[in-house]
Amino acid sequence: MDNQDLQAIINNLNRNNISFVFKRKSLTKQVDFIEIWDGIYDKSEINNQVSPDTCYAIRDKSGSYVGIVMDMKKDIHWFVIPESRRKGHLMTAMKDTYRN
Repeated sequence: MDNQDLQAIINNLNRNNISFVFKRKSLTKQVDFIEIWDGIYDKSEINNQVSPDTCYAIRDKSGSYVGIVMDMKKDIHWFVIPESRRKGHLMTAMKDTYRN
């Protein structure tokens, strides 16, 4: 999973193209817990994958997705779209989610 893959997930979420999303649950106003299948994300490959990837999609105040934190089991990958960096989205999301 690289930054281009994470950017593609964010783009698909913002376009409401969520055919690759297995499960979505809002944790806070800014954070959604999402399970996705690998490979942007062709449902025909679901049977080949043992379990979905889990991630936390981060929204800005307008409701657009601007970042993602992906739980890779032994590693965490995170990405914030370039125009939304250094605006506190990731830190705010972490604090708000921790409080809940």
